[in-house]
Amino acid sequence: SFGECTSAVLLVNISKFFVGSAAYEVRMLGSGLAFNFSITVAPVVRLPSFSSRADRLHVIEHQGEVIESDLFLDIFPGTYVDSESLSFLITADSNIISNLRATINASRGTADVSFTTVARLNGLVTLTFRLQGHNSNCNCSTWSASHNVSVVVLPVNDAPALTLNCSLVDSLSSTLSTDCCSGSSLAACSLRVSVNQNCGDCPSTADSSSCITRPFVLPHLFAGSPSIFDSIDEQSQTLSFLVVDGTPTLLFDSPPQVSSGDMTFCLGQDRNGNASFQLLLADDGGTSHGGVNVSRSIALTFEVAPVNQPPSFLLCCDGVVTFWTRGGSQWLVDVARNIH
Repeated sequence: SFGECTSAVLLVNISKFFVGSAAYEVRMLGSGLAFNFSITVAPVVRLPSFSSRADRLHVIEHQGEVIESDLFLDIFPGTYVDSESLSFLITADSNIISNLRATINASRGTADVSFTTVARLNGLVTLTFRLQGHNSNCNCSTWSASHNVSVVVLPVNDAPALTLNCSLVDSLSSTLSTDCCSGSSLAACSLRVSVNQNCGDCPSTADSSSCITRPFVLPHLFAGSPSIFDSIDEQSQTLSFLVVDGTPTLLFDSPPQVSSGDMTFCLGQDRNGNASFQLLLADDGGTSHGGVNVSRSIALTFEVAPVNQPPSFLLCCDGVVTFWTRGGSQWLVDVARNIH
């Protein structure tokens, strides 16, 4: 039983953003008594608001369209604001991304944010978002507080550009032939080098003590740059020419080398035949996030034509041949050597 002063506590949870009145009936079990009461929740003037699940995003330079689903949460239209009138105003402090858009999901109270990375641009951009809605009470626009989201656009290394000096090739058409000067400058191509045995017809700008034969020296035959797209942020990269031996051969005393765009080699004496190599240009930009640090390849083919050489031999005994004064036939063995 209960005394006359018995009391009870009624707990009520009011739904978030609820404004209005609700009627209730309280009845004690086993009793016919019922009490009715109502609760009125008066409106509090609130501006539109929202929260964010992340304040910093990371994307890569060549990613293209980026969609961040439900980046914004708890979207509240504000007092006297029609939820269908809500939209986001977006500003950016850099042009490294474009096509900024925020799409509100009214049923979930969230918003998706999308944008597009700009090719070969990277760095940090700060996006500022404000939620706007139409206030029917004042027939005016009502704005939320601004919220910043940082987007880090990570760089992606472009392939270096390897090119051939086509004017020089044309001027040496009897020695050089190529398909690199027609078609795409990004596609693999080939260069053929045709010389005679012992390199008597080779272009050469200086003698080389390391070459038994005449050296092949051709300055400025190749050129390179850090990026096929001339990306500004890659201009400080270090470049290296790589000559990869495709068919091991004894044709050379010093195999083809490319340094600063100049090609040199030394043929072995009295050797002829064919050899092939691959020329590449590498940079030090790495391959993170799908980057490319090697250029297109240029297939190098060397054709060394035989040349008829005059017969030759070496005379023994420092060129002094001694005969005895006695009569009869005399034989000197190996008087001539290294007969070719």
